[in-house]
Amino acid sequence: MTYSELYGPTNFAPVINQTAAICNQQRGGMEEYYVLLILTDGVITDMDNTIRAIVQASRLPMSVIIVGVGSANFDNMNILDADDEPLKANGVAMARDIVQFVPFRDFQAGAFGNEALAEAVLAEVPDQFVSYMTQHRVQPRAPPRADTMQAMSNGGVAYAPMPMPTVPTSLNGANGANGYGAPPLSPTFAGPSTFAPSSRSPQAVPGRQSWQGGKQ
Repeated sequence: MTYSELYGPTNFAPVINQTAAICNQQRGGMEEYYVLLILTDGVITDMDNTIRAIVQASRLPMSVIIVGVGSANFDNMNILDADDEPLKANGVAMARDIVQFVPFRDFQAGAFGNEALAEAVLAEVPDQFVSYMTQHRVQPRAPPRADTMQAMSNGGVAYAPMPMPTVPTSLNGANGANGYGAPPLSPTFAGPSTFAPSSRSPQAVPGRQSWQGGKQ
C-alpha cells in the first residue's frame, strides 16, 4: 500500500468488539493469541464505548496496539494505554493490561526510527501474552519431536530412518564361513600382485580417434 487516507469519525469500539468475537469463537483450545493493530490520525469519538470494549476484551487472548499518525491530540490514547491506572467500566476493572499506544511522530527523526518504532509497538505484547496464559493456567505444550520438526522443514513430509544393513566385518572370515565379528583384514586377490599392460594393441574403429595412430 503506497497511499491511504483516513476519515472520521474515529470509533474504536466496533473493531475491538469484532476482534473479541473472533477470540470467543476460537477460545476452546486456547492455542491462539490475537493482536489487533489500529492506525488512527484523529481524536477518538467513542471513548466510553471503547473503554467498555477494552475491559471486556481484557479477559480474552488478545492485545490492542494503537499507532497515532499525525499531529492530533492523543491524550485519550494514553488513558486507554492504562499504564498508570487500570480502566473500569460499570464498576468492573480490566482483568489485565492489553493496550499499547505509540505516537508515530516520536519516531520519524533519527537513523534508526523504523527499528525503534517496531520495538515500541511490540514492547508490551510478550508480558500481555504471558499474563493471559498465567491467569487462565494454560500450560506450555511439549516441544515437538524430532520427526515432527523434520516434517515441518520438509514441507510436511516425514522420512523414516533407513535401517543400517548388516555387513560382514571381514572379507576372509576368521569366525566361520561368513566372517561375522572378525576384525577387518586386508583383502587378498588371486593372481599377480602387479598389473601388467595388455599385449594387445588398440583396435581401430572406423570414424573414431585412435590414441596411438591418429585417425584410422
